Amino acid sequence: MIQRKLKYAIFFAVLILLFIISALISVPYKMIPAENGTLDLSGQYLNEKVIFKLDGQWEFFWSKLLDEPKLCSANPDLYVKVPDTWNKYEMNGEKLPGQGYATYRLHIVTDVDAGTRLGLRIKTFSSAYQLYIDDKLIASAGQ
Repeated sequence: MIQRKLKYAIFFAVLILLFIISALISVPYKMIPAENGTLDLSGQYLNEKVIFKLDGQWEFFWSKLLDEPKLCSANPDLYVKVPDTWNKYEMNGEKLPGQGYATYRLHIVTDVDAGTRLGLRIKTFSSAYQLYIDDKLIASAGQ
């Protein structure tokens, strides 16, 4: 009976130890929400051990596929919460339909030197997209 309790105690101690170790070595997320289409990461230490989510208010251009030159002079239709689905957004008092297309834009401000390599993780999602960074096509899926 005592050996059985000892086995359970050791099992749970190892389980707790594994949980603590995994929590210590996991990569932390930092939440600095984007506001009005800008995510300001200046003053933040950017390295491989910290992940910044790009959540927050992005610029949204409904029924427009805009490239960099057109985006420079365009005003967004809305500032929208990302991540979210656009059929939750309202324009002119009406919800947007599920079908359609749009351009989302987020300015990311850093104080790293030009040419510094940073990473971007794109989760899988079932929608066509083109991702541009500084007017260069970085990734795309579908049409």
